[in-house]
Order: sequence, then C-alpha cells, then structure tokens
Amino acid sequence: MPQTQPRPREDYSKDVDAFLASRTRQKVREEAQRQGIDPDLAERVGNRESRYKPTIISG
Repeated sequence: MPQTQPRPREDYSKDVDAFLASRTRQKVREEAQRQGIDPDLAERVGNRESRYKPTIISG
C-alpha cells in the first residue's frame, strides 16, 4: 500500500472565537432581558468592555 502524506491540520481558532463571541452575545442579551435591562444597552456595555473576546493569560 502506498503511504499518503498526513493532511495539514486546519486552524479552527477563528471559527471557535466567532462561535464563542456569538454565544456570549446571545447569553448577555438573554440575561439582560431576564433582569429587565435593555438588551441593546447590555450588549453595548459588554462590547465596549471586552469585545466578547476571551482574555488570554500566559506565563
């Protein structure tokens, strides 16, 4: 049997970041509605605070 070259691993980090950002945005809006806060305001505050990106702490 001929040996095949291993396929290079795909970088899914941007897909994962996009998924987590959209999920966080959705949860922020749901929680704001649950607490009686304008979801648009909560989203603007969350966006200004973190851009919905996880902080990577190293070393």
